[in-house]
Amino acid sequence: YLETPGFQEGLTTETVLEGDVNGDLGSIGGKSPWATDPIGLAFGIDYRKETLSLQVDEEFSSGDLAGQGGPTPSVSGQYSLWEIYGETRIPIVQDQPFAKSLALNASFRYSDYNTFGGTDTYEIGPTWNITEDFMLRAGYNRAVRAPNVDELFAPQAVGLDFSNDPCAGVPTATAAQCAATGVSAAQYTHIAANPANQYNGLLGGNPSLKPETADTYSVGAVLTPRAIPRFSLSIDYFHIDVQNAVNGIGAQTIMDQCISTSNPFFCNLIHRAPGTGSLWLGTSGYVQDTELNTAEYETSGIDFEGNYRISLADMHMGDNGSLSFAFQGTYTIDYNVTPAPGLGTFDCVGLYGTVCQGTGTPMSSPTPAWRHSFRVNWDTPWHGLGFSAQWRYIGSLKVDASSSNPQLSNPALVFPEDENLPSISYLDLEASLRINDKYTARVGVNNVADTNPPLIGSNNLPAVFGNGNTFSQFYDALGRYIFFNVTANF
Repeated sequence: YLETPGFQEGLTTETVLEGDVNGDLGSIGGKSPWATDPIGLAFGIDYRKETLSLQVDEEFSSGDLAGQGGPTPSVSGQYSLWEIYGETRIPIVQDQPFAKSLALNASFRYSDYNTFGGTDTYEIGPTWNITEDFMLRAGYNRAVRAPNVDELFAPQAVGLDFSNDPCAGVPTATAAQCAATGVSAAQYTHIAANPANQYNGLLGGNPSLKPETADTYSVGAVLTPRAIPRFSLSIDYFHIDVQNAVNGIGAQTIMDQCISTSNPFFCNLIHRAPGTGSLWLGTSGYVQDTELNTAEYETSGIDFEGNYRISLADMHMGDNGSLSFAFQGTYTIDYNVTPAPGLGTFDCVGLYGTVCQGTGTPMSSPTPAWRHSFRVNWDTPWHGLGFSAQWRYIGSLKVDASSSNPQLSNPALVFPEDENLPSISYLDLEASLRINDKYTARVGVNNVADTNPPLIGSNNLPAVFGNGNTFSQFYDALGRYIFFNVTANF
């Protein structure tokens, strides 16, 4: 047989130029009459340019390599932008009854992209230190994420992408349903089916993408009681709503939605080959499955953070250094996903599977209702020697196919071994030695108990995000991990 190697070379680059200035308005009397500190300001301007280039050889560009599924063309693209930004902190009231400090933080950024014009981001948030022991804070943030250079300019190519055209062979869809997908009356019942059940999709980037936008609301409290020195506890509620999210819907979903709803949004993405109406003979027939601004995500939850440091001498344990404790946890209330108009909304908190981590969601890994980390550090009195232990906890999960939501439910995929993933705890240990002001050595063991990740059957593990029958980027897939490193500061 004949064998040949394929070669491709890719490069992404980023160029950034930035300048800023900061200070306060104290010299010109810029302060509140009820405050002692002046208004603080910061301004800046920057320029950024990002480029992508992919060069391939004849074998890749022709699609001749076995298992390639379609040609990979060479491509290049770039975008650039100018930005101006400003930030201010305005002390409103200081050292007054019921207001140790009341201040307002605000910021603004304007970005001008050469690809899709201008965008605005801004933030405003008051902080109210009622006493030295207790603070309230709130905030609103409008964020924008422009599509990255890969989402814009990744090479587009027609390749094998989905498995069922209900209008091919002996149609399982009606003539009217097939007409919505572009099938003429003369073509109906005369479109050849692919014997391998493989049909074409147009895959790659999309230069017509627009920025995503997100609105974040938060409110919280911070407790720093003077009765317990070096102790702090913060609790914050957050609500995040993302609109026009960049998302791939999936060619099979596009076809199925066009058949069942005749929604032009989906049907206009189906391009049948002239004459034959085929979606697999040649490359002129395909379903557009590039990235699109279609999705909406909404999530809310509560963040917890606590810190405490105490000397062992204060605990009547001699001059043996100090202990510090750090806790961080998140309780996720909901994570609602709307993959595209007309596809409905489903909540994926505490669920995993081919829908919640499949094409059409941002959730590359599951989101349990609760997860936390808790670290204890012992700073010994012996020349920079320290020890730490950390407990990492990931809450339990259920397969999305077992959900009562009809958009997620699929009893055929609810296998006993996949239905529930147990909660997982990991113990990490570390020792560090500060040799001098420049060098610090560390040795440690992560996942001391060598806890195995839960195993998931292939039917419930998305091919894009799963590996080795588990979510390898979410759980400790490699088991016990021993490390040693030396850090040098100059």
